[in-house]
Amino acid sequence: MYNMSITKDSTTIRIQNKTKSELMKLDFVKKHTYDEIIKKLIEQYNNHKKG
Repeated sequence: MYNMSITKDSTTIRIQNKTKSELMKLDFVKKHTYDEIIKKLIEQYNNHKKG
């Protein structure tokens, strides 16, 4: 997992430890940053909403 430095353009997202643990078990999470994962989730949501 990449370490993202905290800047003016970042924020903290609070999730339950159980959710984080489940997320960390997924293969694609090990290959992407949390930012990339959230962007992909938003993209898929928007695509589903349009279709």
